[in-house]
This record gives sequence, C-alpha cells and structure tokens, in this order.
Amino acid sequence: MGDNTNAGPPQPLQQPRRWLTGKRLLWMGLLIVLVLLAAAAYWPVDYSLKVSPETTYLTGPLREDGTVDYVEALRRLGVDHIATDENAVRLFAQAFGPSLWLPETLDDALAELGLPPLPAGGDYFVRFQKFVKTLPADQQEFVAAADVLAAAIKTPWSADQYPRIAQWLADIDEPLALIVQGAERPHFCLPVVPHEATTLLDVLLSPHLASLRDADRALTARAMLRAGRGDLDGARSDLLACHRMGRLVGRHWTVLSYMAGIGIERRAYDAHLALVKTGRLSREQTAVMLADLQARPPVRSFADHLEQGERLLILDQIQQMLRGETSELGDLNIIGHRNVNLNIALRMANECWGGMIAAMGKADYGEYCLAYDQWGRDAEKWFTGEEVPDRDESIDYALYRAKFIALSLSGNLGRPTLSRIVGTKAIQYSIPSMSHIRALEERFRTWDELTKLALALSLHKHDHGQYPDDLAALAGDYLPAVFKDRFTGDPLHYQRQGQGYLLYSVGWDQIDDGGLNADGEPAEDDLAIQIK
Repeated sequence: MGDNTNAGPPQPLQQPRRWLTGKRLLWMGLLIVLVLLAAAAYWPVDYSLKVSPETTYLTGPLREDGTVDYVEALRRLGVDHIATDENAVRLFAQAFGPSLWLPETLDDALAELGLPPLPAGGDYFVRFQKFVKTLPADQQEFVAAADVLAAAIKTPWSADQYPRIAQWLADIDEPLALIVQGAERPHFCLPVVPHEATTLLDVLLSPHLASLRDADRALTARAMLRAGRGDLDGARSDLLACHRMGRLVGRHWTVLSYMAGIGIERRAYDAHLALVKTGRLSREQTAVMLADLQARPPVRSFADHLEQGERLLILDQIQQMLRGETSELGDLNIIGHRNVNLNIALRMANECWGGMIAAMGKADYGEYCLAYDQWGRDAEKWFTGEEVPDRDESIDYALYRAKFIALSLSGNLGRPTLSRIVGTKAIQYSIPSMSHIRALEERFRTWDELTKLALALSLHKHDHGQYPDDLAALAGDYLPAVFKDRFTGDPLHYQRQGQGYLLYSVGWDQIDDGGLNADGEPAEDDLAIQIK
C-alpha cells in the first residue's frame, strides 16, 4: 500500500470553460442585427423609374435611358403646323429678325420653321427705347421713352404731341405690317429645338415674349394716333390685331405666355374704352368693334396651361436628378440620384399638381375659391418642411448637409425619407402661389365682358338717345345675355350718372368698394368704367 498521509484534501474536478457567455451572446446578437441592417440597407432593390400617369404623367416619348422626353413631347404638339403658312411665328420671325431667338438656337429654329437664314441688319422691328438711342444726343434728353410711350397708348393723340413716336411708327411700318398679317394666322407654333442636355426649362425661357409685348405697344400707340387723326377704322384694325396676337400667344403652353397674352389683350381693351369715351365712334363703327370682340375664340383656361407647361416642367426637373444632371432644385443636388427613389417624389409632385389643377379648373370663381382653399389645407403637409439654411450660416448649413449625408449612407433605410424630401422641396420650389394668376384670369375675363357692355351701351345710346336705366335692356338686341359679376355671381353694378354711367365689378376680394374713390380712380380692386 502506498503512503497517502501527505496527499491533502481531495480536489474538485475542473469544469470545462463555457464558450457562450452572456457578453458573447450580446455581441453575437449585435453582430447579427448589424448584418441584418446592412443587408436591409444595401440589399439590391429595383428603384428604377416606373413610367406611368401617376409618376411621370406622360408615358412617352422616352429617352434612351428610359426617362420621359418632355421636350420632344411638347415639340410634337406643333409639328403639324410649324412649317406651314398657318403658323403666325413664320411672319413674326421675318418681322423681328434674329432677336426673336437665342443665338445658339437661331439656325435650327429657322430650319424647323422652313425659313431661310435671316439677313443681318434687315428692316426689322425696333423697340421704341432702342429707336430713341439712335436720335441725336441733343434730342434724347427730351424723350423719357417709357413714360412717353405709356401716355401714347392711353388716349388718341397727334403727331404734334409726340413727334418721336410718330417718327418711330413710320420707320417700323413694314415689320408692323408683317406682325398684323401674322396675327391673322390660326396657329402660334414656336420651334422647340432639342439639343444635348436640353431641359424643359431651356425651352420655356424664350425672348419672344418681350418682342411681342413691344409690338403690342407699337400697334396700340398707332391705333391711338390713327384715332387722333379721325381714322377710326384704322384704329379698329390695329386693336383687332392686338386681340388676335394676344389670343394666339395666350394659347401657347406656358404660364408666362398666358400672362403675356392677357396683358396684350388687356391693353387693347383699355384702348377700346378710350375710343368709347371720346364719343366719336359712329354706330356702325361701334357695332363692328363689338362684333370683333364677340367673334374672338374663347380664352384658354389657366388650368390648361398648368397641365401642359409647368406641371411637366417640375417633373422634368425631378427627372434630371435621375439622369445625373444638375437640377434647378438647388441644394437637392447634394443628395445624389442614387440615394433617391424618384418614383416617390414624382408621385408626390403629381398628386399636388393634380389637386391644384382640379381646383383651378373650376369655371365658377366662388367654387374655385372653395376648392382652392380645400386643396391648400390638404397640401399643407407639403409646405411645412424645414427651411434651407443660408450658405453664409456655415454651422447650420454644415449640419443641414450632414443630415443628407447621413441619410445617404444609410442606403435603403434612408431612401424613403430622402425621396420625400425631394418631393416636398420640388413642390415648394414650383408652387409658391398660383392663386393670384387665377384671379388675373378672372379679371381679364371681366374686362372682356365690361368692354362688350360698354360698346353695347354705346349702341343703345345711338339708337335711343340715352343710356338705359338697367343693363337688362341690352339683352336680345345688343347682347345675347347680360353678363353677371364673375367674382360673385351677382349682377354687375350699373348706375346712371347724369348723361353717363358707372359700371363696375367688385373684384377678386368680392367686396363692393363703390367702384371709384374720391379721386375718380377705381376703388381698391374694383374694376370700373365711368363714362361722363
């Protein structure tokens, strides 16, 4: 037997070490979560553009990269008339010369119109301000061009009153004749010249509107000169050309063209009223002028312009991000198109514009106001996003950029948020406020009806020796029906005043301010005609 006296107490058996400790389980769990998050963030997902009425609105034509070519879509609208004699722009081009287009698009524009190159230094239209600069230096200081021309389009005048304007009108007689001929054409089709990196904004920004407004001022001034000479038929011819030109321009598919068109016609209405106030129009001349206005085609609604022009513009701006181009949406370019599901942004923009266009399309102004207010409440969610800090506020702007960078690095997880930010900013960029333009449309239509009423009232006076006591007397013999106030639906305000009258609408605020203030000018926003 061995001697165990020194062996000591028995030792416990050594347990095997546990690998799955609590800490290790925690770290493993975190690792699994991170792997899952990474998979969710960077797992390949198809965020390609889905062309549909809900996203791109138009479904063609398409570019090679699958985006909608809005420029080409608008070009096709006028392709059937662009190079025909029915297109007013062909004659306008010959009247205004190369200045009607940007230099880089001039040759292609003329080719699309089917016109040869325009010679430099031709006998083209010259605006009055430029004409004044050609006068001897000692004569220029006596001519405040803008003020003098503004006065000459308000009332009949003579060459002795404004000799420089009379000289200017004589110098541009030939281009004005081309403009009058062009205004008689049924179509206004501007060339759309696509080139590399052309965006819809490039197409919308055209110098033609300024030239046409200058031509309108010239024709209105000549109408007033002819009226001053007693040539009322010649004055009527020039004003009819203004109406035709304004209606042509206003049918073009941009809001800028629409506003230019109603501005051109608004000046013509003022000139008609100036002739009425002279009391020199014969019954036949008055009847012809009224017939001219009644024969004009209907004004295209503002909602139609939003549908074809500005709606497509903002969608094209969003698409630019997908194409990797610099967008006009400012700081949104720092997001990068790879970090955005543009289908979300496009749906948001389409929904917002669709609701606004539906409200704008209400024919009745009262119904429009209710619908627009409701749309505004529904769209409030799109107008309450955070403000973009000024670049000079370096810390705030750096934090703003850092937010985008953090969301971009989060891949699929941050993409919905970034996509909604793009949609919200695009909406805020494109719809600061359109309600005032709808009010301008209603004002324009009201002036059209007030002018027709003034001419009908003059006819009544020619036939009966005085103005009627009530507008209802005009129905049937002079007008199919008596217009109501477009802003309220109530009868227009009409008061006999001595040998004349006061006729007015309460205007967009729908408040009766009495028509005229103490100075005899229209009160607040009332639209008034006073014949003394």
